[in-house]
Amino acid sequence: MPQLSAPTETQGKITVDSIRKTFIKRSGKTTERVEALRDVTFTVRKNEFMTVVGPSGCGKTTLLRIIDGLIAPDSGAVLVDGSPVYGPGPERGVVFQSFGLMPWKTVLDNVLFALELRKPEEKATHADTARHFIEMVGLKGFERHYPHELSGGMQQRVGLARALSINPDILLMDEPFSAIDAQTREILQEELLKIWEANKKTVVFITHSIDEAVYLSDRICILQPRPGTVKTIIENDLPHPRWTFPVRKEPRFGELREQVWSTVRSLMVPEV
Repeated sequence: MPQLSAPTETQGKITVDSIRKTFIKRSGKTTERVEALRDVTFTVRKNEFMTVVGPSGCGKTTLLRIIDGLIAPDSGAVLVDGSPVYGPGPERGVVFQSFGLMPWKTVLDNVLFALELRKPEEKATHADTARHFIEMVGLKGFERHYPHELSGGMQQRVGLARALSINPDILLMDEPFSAIDAQTREILQEELLKIWEANKKTVVFITHSIDEAVYLSDRICILQPRPGTVKTIIENDLPHPRWTFPVRKEPRFGELREQVWSTVRSLMVPEV
């Protein structure tokens, strides 16, 4: 079993402070207020890999969109390096559950699009940068392919390359592997950890898979539903790098998985 890696830096990279969010749900003439998040508070450390899990309806995706600045909270604040978030920024890259690729653009052009949008002043180096990250995610040789010519796993690799190409300090990922078959999912989990180890990004990763949360994370944030709020945050003391040994066979992996699952299961509300 590998030695424990150096402790993650304790400096807060992302501070989520007392976030509240309510949506208005309309059905015919009826209007209903749905409180998605209430007083959500936690800190993500610099260079940390944090996963967020919880039952359906606990506001995981809403939380991620607020951290990115795609939607605003009703109250509270998100701080990145101590500065409040008012909208999307170049220090944050997002990978969504849906692949989100433009079908009329090639792999190379999909990645170039992100660079042209976020870093127009570096146009001279865009092609080299795009090719570098396409190779990093294992798609060298597929630069001229279109999305319909790729498998689901390959399409998600394009999405990852696109997010990484702008070199964000923070990578926000909303169930990026949920639509991919189990075998490819494990391969992509391993590739993501390798990229994270090499580039030291701060990652917030939303998932429904407890196995995935335990395999990837430094800490696991569990949200309880209706409205969503932080139930607990579990430290994951499994050593890195996790692809170098059969981590899922370790007794500690099973202990952590059971700890997370028992907590999530206790929060699940039966559907009426």
